[in-house]
Amino acid sequence: ISRCAAPGEAAVSYRVLHDGVELKPEEMPAQVAAATGKPVTDMAVELVFSDGRHIHIIESAMPLFAPDGRVRGAVITGSDISKLKRSENDLRRSEERQRLVLRASSLGTFELDLLTGESIWNEAEFELFGLSPGSPQTGPDTFFRFVHPDDLQMMQDRWEEAKRTGKLDVEFRVVRADGQERWVAGKGGFFSEGGPEERDPGAGGKAPRFMGVNFDIT
Repeated sequence: ISRCAAPGEAAVSYRVLHDGVELKPEEMPAQVAAATGKPVTDMAVELVFSDGRHIHIIESAMPLFAPDGRVRGAVITGSDISKLKRSENDLRRSEERQRLVLRASSLGTFELDLLTGESIWNEAEFELFGLSPGSPQTGPDTFFRFVHPDDLQMMQDRWEEAKRTGKLDVEFRVVRADGQERWVAGKGGFFSEGGPEERDPGAGGKAPRFMGVNFDIT
């Protein structure tokens, strides 16, 4: 890098970090490959430049052998993943904001795998039904068990309708585990991680997952 700089251009120094810890010169991929004769693959490093720039790189190094078999050096390649890192950080911050909003609004969320029957509830969803967070029974049967008897048939009909239309938007009553009655608004929809062409054949061509939210409107 230094040798190919334009004449008169000031050299820019930088530090190399891996998992937040600065590497010693002998710990860098090229030096390790040259010292051991073994390749170093896909090592994530961060370059912190003296002018304030931060660049994230995935590096790999291969030992370079002389005709007699001795290691004479190493060849190193690097791929700049700074944009990916920024996207990951933006996504993480977005998810943190979403969790904060959900906690503040007591909005229950759930996701149901229609192929396995497994579902995931957030803490507010457990609290909505008067259950302790992490209770093992969180499938469709659990949900319908807490629906008010007078609303049960309506909810079952709306669920079957949602399977045809792809969307659910309903208000109903629940009887919590502690016996309290509450009015709940529920919204949700069916989806697949890819497009329709990627839907699981085992689901009959339908989206294999349902994601929804429930909130107390008592």
